[in-house]
Amino acid sequence: LDIQQSNGEAGAGISMTLRGNRSISAANSPLILVDGIEYGSTLDISASDIESMEILKDASSTAIYGSRASNGVIIITTKKGKSGDLKVNYNGNVSLSEISTKVDVLSANQLRDYVTTFGNANQQALLGTANTDWQNEIYRKALGTDHNVSLSGGTDMLTYRASVGLTDMNGILKRDNMNRATTGVALVGNFFDNHLKIELNNKTSIMRNNYSNRGAIGSAVSFDPTQNVTNPDGTYFEWNQQLAGRNPVALIEQFNNFGTNFRSLGNIQTEYKLHFLPELKLVANLGYDYTSGRSYGDSSTDYAYDVTDTYENKNYSRNRLMDLFFNYKRDINTIKGSVELTAGYNYQNLEYYGSGFSVNNAIIANNNPYYNELNLQSFFGRAIINLYEKYILTATDRRDGSSRFTEDYR
Repeated sequence: LDIQQSNGEAGAGISMTLRGNRSISAANSPLILVDGIEYGSTLDISASDIESMEILKDASSTAIYGSRASNGVIIITTKKGKSGDLKVNYNGNVSLSEISTKVDVLSANQLRDYVTTFGNANQQALLGTANTDWQNEIYRKALGTDHNVSLSGGTDMLTYRASVGLTDMNGILKRDNMNRATTGVALVGNFFDNHLKIELNNKTSIMRNNYSNRGAIGSAVSFDPTQNVTNPDGTYFEWNQQLAGRNPVALIEQFNNFGTNFRSLGNIQTEYKLHFLPELKLVANLGYDYTSGRSYGDSSTDYAYDVTDTYENKNYSRNRLMDLFFNYKRDINTIKGSVELTAGYNYQNLEYYGSGFSVNNAIIANNNPYYNELNLQSFFGRAIINLYEKYILTATDRRDGSSRFTEDYR
């Protein structure tokens, strides 16, 4: 399992591949399940709330999750409370990040020597007197903190766990910042001599981002090091030519890019073992995953190129699911093994909506709002036979239906 952060900005998303890439054009990320709820590739829950991770990689294990699990499955189980007195736990860390290697470019003196030797009079007249390292001007040492407090306890019949997490992460590019607050609640009840188990989970996160203008990175490599960051009047130095490079510091300080995101997911799951046949377990899982986000920003009115940019985009998604299945497992002495049968029904409905607008030089452009809905329904079954504690035979059958296709081919 390879896990990589997509880029160096604070709170950047991660990409995961299991046993390498499977496709050139399609997604290669594995299916992620958190307490039975399908999750995206961005894990915006607190790591302190994770109890365990299980990786399913082969066809036999992933077949029961359908074609969406062709890239593998990651099953994440979050922490639950344990019976006993109230326990308070704190977990925190502090991190410091900095750029390890800068791009090797000409210094101001080296550039002046080169232009003086090979340039003409007009080119030499453009040289400044400063010694500016533009990469030093846009990068910084970035401090990050993460704190998590949890309360847990309960009785033999009912256990509970509640947690609160706060993360504040600065990026190595100036102004770059991610601030996140998370909450988690887990209740587990066992009734009727542990024949009935009811589990309730909820996780909520609120994230705020300040995205620095990443165009400053390339500009810092190519911009003239003989010029000062600002002019004597306090404005940022810029070349008059429209096609010339931009001042890297101005790109960071005079452009605002913000984002907010709210996410809440939860489920209630019941497991019932029949009193007259305890080997048979009936399971029902109802869950939801709701996300809403907003990205917005503008440019400073005193930006040298007199471009007034304003934009805003909004989006939300809603995922509702239901799993109903039974599991039967029985040890058989005559074969020194066991037989396990599982069969059930899965329902999932996903909705996506988005809208936005942008303003450039007083020209307003409204993005076409969109709404997409996807419905998936599946029936599945699996049989596992363990023979003589040495051989395992597995058979899986699954039938998926998707609203992406016409009614005759769903």
